Amino acid sequence: MNTKSVLATVMVLAFLSLGQPSRAQTLEQQKAGVVKVTATVDGQRRTGTGFIVRLDQDTAYILTASHVVEGDNQPGIEFFTRQNVAVPAETARIEGGDPRGLALLLVRGKSNLAQGILALPLAERIRLSGGEEVTAIGFPRGGGAWAVVRASVVAREGRDLTIGGSLDEGNSGGPLLKDGEVVGVVTGVEGSFGRAAPVTIARLVLEGWGVRLPTATAERESAPAAPPSSRESAPAAPPSSRESAPAAPPSSGLRVAQGSIEILHARCEKLRAGTSFRVTVNGEAQGPAGAAVRTALAKDEKVTATPKASCKEWKECRRDAGAPEKTRWSMSTIALLPAPTHAVASLVPGAQGEGQAPYAEARVELDCLAW
Repeated sequence: MNTKSVLATVMVLAFLSLGQPSRAQTLEQQKAGVVKVTATVDGQRRTGTGFIVRLDQDTAYILTASHVVEGDNQPGIEFFTRQNVAVPAETARIEGGDPRGLALLLVRGKSNLAQGILALPLAERIRLSGGEEVTAIGFPRGGGAWAVVRASVVAREGRDLTIGGSLDEGNSGGPLLKDGEVVGVVTGVEGSFGRAAPVTIARLVLEGWGVRLPTATAERESAPAAPPSSRESAPAAPPSSRESAPAAPPSSGLRVAQGSIEILHARCEKLRAGTSFRVTVNGEAQGPAGAAVRTALAKDEKVTATPKASCKEWKECRRDAGAPEKTRWSMSTIALLPAPTHAVASLVPGAQGEGQAPYAEARVELDCLAW
């Protein structure tokens, strides 16, 4: 064998030996974002799966299926990088009573967070309709701990994906992965097939709960467990256990004795025409009878539009006597150029609140021009 042949052979072997650990490391990294969830309800123990969607310096945000933890406000969590050691979590948000629902768990405190854990990236642009191969990591009965199951998307109907493969109830709450990104969340297993929520649903629910998610690209480029430094990817503060409130908003509202209002999520998306933007904002408000939620868009310090908000608990976004003190509100509108720079939400007295000082006000910067 001549010198050139020997050199070529050595280079090929070196390339292969370097490639193999990389593939193995990818699976280990995926497992490092998965958690075992243990809940106790009416004396019965449940085991399910969850995965990390956001990491702060001292808090892990974990998504799972609601039925895994419903009825247990303090389930136990076990990380792949520190197995057989359960740490306490809290059920911060839950779509209770919905067999297809999701739940948000929080693990607080640096001492409770295992070394080497990371947040799994959520796929941003992927469409599943049937025939796609996916991977599930979780705890199927008889499959062993941290089992890796190859599965396939059988079909999509409405908001559900039907999954074929060796899934078991213990996989509930776990991620479906394709090319290293989460494309779905297992929400249940019925007979030979599993059911999952597409990642678009999971992302929408998390954003509605105020959990700000970085893009998949940013997550891949960031170091595990390191807090993001940019304004766009900065995570919201974890909710308090007393009120099970969502993560802290991009801009906290002014709080006074009569009431409070907060913006939990705001997004400005440039539309295809290039001359218009879709602005969506949501949050929470609390106030006395008669209080009303009003929203506005502003260009610097000048109001450019006053779109109508909608409220879940208050009719016409006004609190009638006997209605709950707190409401969740949202606003979605199309804005034309010039692009708005801020969204403003106010809690005002009276049916209209015109000409009266607001009880409270919240303001957040929009990133329309970044698109």
